Amino acid sequence: MKKMWSQISGIPVTIHESDKVLGKLNGAFIHPETGSIIAFLVGFSRVLVPVDIEKWSKDSIIISDPDVLVSPFDILRIEQFGFRRTYFLSKKVKSKKGYRYGTIKDFTLDTTSSSLLTFEVSKGFFWVTWGKRIFSWTDIFEITESAVILNCEPEQKSKEKLEPLPAF
Repeated sequence: MKKMWSQISGIPVTIHESDKVLGKLNGAFIHPETGSIIAFLVGFSRVLVPVDIEKWSKDSIIISDPDVLVSPFDILRIEQFGFRRTYFLSKKVKSKKGYRYGTIKDFTLDTTSSSLLTFEVSKGFFWVTWGKRIFSWTDIFEITESAVILNCEPEQKSKEKLEPLPAF
């Protein structure tokens, strides 16, 4: 099932057959080489690995045991690639030649395969945004601590002079 981050951000994580809220989704950690979801940030200090999710409901994520929420430093892949490199939301996006596309505002993930599908990038200043673009996971060349580097370059402006249309 496809989910947009903007739709699931902030939803509560609950225990099976209980209304007890253990925390809310605040972020996602992405494997920088494969695009798979390593873990979700719950609250500010714990993470939830996708295999420990029992059910995605409309209003919450249901898990079987509160002990599956662990420290991010207990997850080997986060430790291996680094906390800043794997955290995906709000990262700057650039081309290989250095063109700045903006920052990641939203992304789509597949909950069945726990992988990143697409991500939305735009530039902005306070509440005004412009230059919105959607990229596929396959457009990524590299993920560093500070930015996502893309394979694609922005469209080149044509230097040819356009001829006027004939009058009717």
